[in-house]
Amino acid sequence: MFDKLKRLLGAADGRSNDDALAHQTMTGETLDQEIDAIRQTMVVDPSRLRGDDEPDVDNGSGGAAMHGATQARGAKSRAAAPGKASSKRTPLYRPILRPPMAFLSALDDGSIKESEVHRLRGGVAVIGREQGDLTFPHEVLMSSKHAQLECRRHRGSYQWHFVDLDSRNGSFFRVQRAYLRNAQEFLVGGHRFAFKMPTPDGRFDDGGGTQVSGDDKDARATQLVSDVKVSLPKLVYRDPKGPEQSYTLESTHIVIGSDPSTSALSINDPYVCPNHLQLHHTPRGWLIEDLNSRNGIWLRLHDVKLDQITEFQLGEQRFYFRPPAARKV
Repeated sequence: MFDKLKRLLGAADGRSNDDALAHQTMTGETLDQEIDAIRQTMVVDPSRLRGDDEPDVDNGSGGAAMHGATQARGAKSRAAAPGKASSKRTPLYRPILRPPMAFLSALDDGSIKESEVHRLRGGVAVIGREQGDLTFPHEVLMSSKHAQLECRRHRGSYQWHFVDLDSRNGSFFRVQRAYLRNAQEFLVGGHRFAFKMPTPDGRFDDGGGTQVSGDDKDARATQLVSDVKVSLPKLVYRDPKGPEQSYTLESTHIVIGSDPSTSALSINDPYVCPNHLQLHHTPRGWLIEDLNSRNGIWLRLHDVKLDQITEFQLGEQRFYFRPPAARKV
């Protein structure tokens, strides 16, 4: 192409020899057209600009070559995709032989997020006011040794359990719904209730609730929430600013809350919702059910299997337990 251009330019300047003139004889107009045509082929197409690692291709095969290269890169990316997906499905390593680690959070006052987190690494963890692995000296309603968390072997795996150590004021667990047994206690806001059933002949018996203390010295040191003595079948509670009161469950369905216009039993308590919970009778017995309250209902329990996220209260301290991922060993 460049030799042809030289010959044409030489012919235009009259510097070509006789052989060149014999080889390329044309008018001035024809010569200018030919030179313009050659220059047009020398204009660089921006779409053909490539990196140094891409092959040099002409106009005829450039599009196909670029398309082929794109397909090759796409196939390479698709080939790598299964590896990425596989890494997402692979779980992070966890110990296999030793007991799994669980988490116990002691919630800050008035918070459901801020807390002091304790890592439980198997064995037994004791909670108490003065004795144990986790102590709360300021918690006057908590017994000296109140409860413990145990990691037990169970069917080739491990299972965490909560055990109340015969505390004076008991241990309370947040529940959505539960059937109430005779002498069952539960918390609503700052109120403590006792529920008792009548005897088969309809008589009412007084009892001392479910408070138990295995240590008389510790019992005297621990302040009692309320010495609830009830007559069956009444729901008895003590107003923090007034005397003990009782409510007979005369209806098969009652609502308890802070709004007297909608609650059969109204409670003057800032931590109780307008319609906090309901009690209703079923063929299986009396059922207590949380009505999506903010602070929940808390049932007194002694031994609880901790196989899911669990909230419980000792004294006035609330806890949040998160179990490890279940696995076989």
